[in-house]
Amino acid sequence: VNLYNEILHVPLMFHAPSLLPQNLALQGLAESAQVAPTIVDIAGLPPIRSAQGASLLPRIRGASRDGLDHVCSHTRHEHQRNGGPVQFDHYAIQTQLHKLIRLEIHAEADELCSDWKSRMQAIAVRCHLSPESLGPGTVLRELYDLRRDPGEGDNLLRQPVDGVEETANELEAKLDAWVSASKAQRRA
Repeated sequence: VNLYNEILHVPLMFHAPSLLPQNLALQGLAESAQVAPTIVDIAGLPPIRSAQGASLLPRIRGASRDGLDHVCSHTRHEHQRNGGPVQFDHYAIQTQLHKLIRLEIHAEADELCSDWKSRMQAIAVRCHLSPESLGPGTVLRELYDLRRDPGEGDNLLRQPVDGVEETANELEAKLDAWVSASKAQRRA
């Protein structure tokens, strides 16, 4: 699992001809946490109190056409062979214009299982770091201009120009706030 658009950018479709407008295509950001609240809302059931996302039904019915300002994602990768310790955390925040991806490595490069070592080395190169520098505490950051580079091949942080680091820092602050809120919600 990774946090690039090849995995995250998927269509979301609802089909309920008697309840929803037909042939409607909305642009903008949504997240999987909005699916269950939307289905519950379409069915006319009470909202799920513990839901992390909000229903898309008001947006579908025209109350607003705007998507979310940003969406965040996280995957935690543990050792695949024996369920050992966490090897790395992968975070992303995406807006309509940009995506920031942050990879936090917790294991020695030689301890990474499967093909993760070679993947991490490739990411290190995209981040303008030596693949030999990978190890516990390594943080790799990528920033992509999704309009110019929807395939996420040109990491803007590799050779930043004016405004790139500021954009990355703004996105990372929002990502960090989301991570903190998610941790607090899990503790509650």
